[in-house]
Amino acid sequence: EFAERMAADPGDDEYGRLSVTAGHYADVEIVEPVPKEAFSPAPAVESAVVRTTPRQPDYEVPDDERFMALVRAVFTQRRKTMRNAIRNTAHISGIEDPAAVVDAADETLLSKRAGNVPPAAFARLTRTAAEVDPG
Repeated sequence: EFAERMAADPGDDEYGRLSVTAGHYADVEIVEPVPKEAFSPAPAVESAVVRTTPRQPDYEVPDDERFMALVRAVFTQRRKTMRNAIRNTAHISGIEDPAAVVDAADETLLSKRAGNVPPAAFARLTRTAAEVDPG
């Protein structure tokens, strides 16, 4: 499950904060599953070999800390739209004026749920937040 969450893509049930964070720093790939019988004693969980290849993201963020705070915040409200998640999680994200961020952000992005937002869109939202709410 952990490996699937690391390597998940937007829209996958497993996609979440871990997927965005891992994908921000590396290309993540599940190489192969490892059967329970490969261990002694056999674990109660499935295992997998995961390859992470460090890389720079193909998008820019004002700073990693602000990016990660926003990702962490909105995934606490993963069933809400991004608009409502931003408004409801300012105490986690550190955004002082969430209404200004919502007003400045792309409407298409705001209507999505966090589980459908790719890392590059989180980066755009972080840049927007930094511009209108320098904190």
